[in-house]
This record gives sequence, C-alpha cells and structure tokens, in this order.
Amino acid sequence: MNIKEKVAKAIDAPRDVFLGESKVTIFEDREILIENYKTMLEYDDNFMRIKLKHKDIAITGKNFVLDEMTDESVIIRGIVSGVEFL
Repeated sequence: MNIKEKVAKAIDAPRDVFLGESKVTIFEDREILIENYKTMLEYDDNFMRIKLKHKDIAITGKNFVLDEMTDESVIIRGIVSGVEFL
C-alpha cells in the first residue's frame, strides 16, 4: 500500500475521489455508470470495452446505447449479461 492509499484509508476518503480510481456502478441488468474512465476502446450494440485507470472492463449484452458520455463518466443503457475486468 502506497502513502496515498494509507492516507485515504486513515481519513476514510472514497478511493475514487482521493486516488482518482475508476468507479463502476451497475443498476440491475439495465444500466452501468462508469466514472473516471480513460477511453472507449470498442463499442457496438452488444459489446463494449472501456479503458479504466488500471484495467479494462468488458461489458456484454444487447441493445446498448451510450446514454451519456463526458470526459469523466459514461452511462450505458441496455440489457447487460456480463461484466469482466481484464
């Protein structure tokens, strides 16, 4: 554990805010919010691969729509059948 991680733990700070780590929030099987992502690597209506700070995330399903995409977050809607960290 590095010094930033120790400080974040000591003051009970959220890792995504204090350390800039990516945060993935899944709402049932219909929506995914990804915060602090780097870039979209692949996208179609059945598969997405997104570069996070330390890993990639692969999302499978169907009828995907990019509902919102900013420099800091992306919201994906559709029917999610799988999520894998690569």
